[in-house]
Amino acid sequence: MAKTELNLSNTVVRVTDHENAQTESTTTIAGLKVYEYLPTLPTTDMTVTLVHGGMDRGRSFRRLANQLANRGVRVVTYDRRGYGDSLSESYKSLHEAPTFEEHISDLSEVIGKSRGILFGHSIGGTISLAATAKAMVNPLALVTYEAPLPFMEFWRQNGPYAFNREELDLQYAASFAKEFMIRMVGEEVWNRLPPSTRERRIAEGPTLVSEMSTAAHYHSFKPSAITTPTLICCGSIAPKRHLQATQYLASTIESAKAEIIDGADHGIHLSRPSIMAEVLSNLLAKL
Repeated sequence: MAKTELNLSNTVVRVTDHENAQTESTTTIAGLKVYEYLPTLPTTDMTVTLVHGGMDRGRSFRRLANQLANRGVRVVTYDRRGYGDSLSESYKSLHEAPTFEEHISDLSEVIGKSRGILFGHSIGGTISLAATAKAMVNPLALVTYEAPLPFMEFWRQNGPYAFNREELDLQYAASFAKEFMIRMVGEEVWNRLPPSTRERRIAEGPTLVSEMSTAAHYHSFKPSAITTPTLICCGSIAPKRHLQATQYLASTIESAKAEIIDGADHGIHLSRPSIMAEVLSNLLAKL
């Protein structure tokens, strides 16, 4: 597979020789690393914007983004503030880490005036829902996958969700980040990671803890305010609370419907990106 790399001021463009050629570019918006996937032969003038979850980064959507770009769709994703290449330096206190509301503002900056679908995974879905409800973004359609609703009574209040941010500190954030990663990838994989990678992940702990604790106390989010056509997705093997959240959102948002994806796990963008690409492509075709 042939690959060339060109430096254009602050933007790096990689051109990859696929069956349907596309370009992937990186740039910076409001201090956030943004990734753009452009198809050579566009089939629509709309954009799909992808928002990642906790302890994740925009590049985790790469397989999904490539599949959409191969279908002629422009895709934009980004490292949310405090993650990946949008973490410039370690936080000296938990209060320096971004809050849930700041992530909402960042999403508005990234989307700008682009038209199309907004897709949020995990807490990225919660951010997308809140931004749409507050009319800080105005997508033509909104899609979420297993978005937590920590401010609802049925949501399990544990970890950072159970605390005010003022009750937590950097030591707790580091410990919780390690615990979170081991739960996601397994202890054996975690121990095999290079020390620098483990340190980098632990440095993202304040962001994770801050967004979770502030999301749990973000009571100004009213799902019923959303009028955008919305698709609430969830895997059939998800924990009960995710299935309850899916049902709640689908019944509360007037223009929403639920889609349960058989056998899909929480990391659908990694394990089954073709399914999510099909869902988004089908929705685009109806707009």
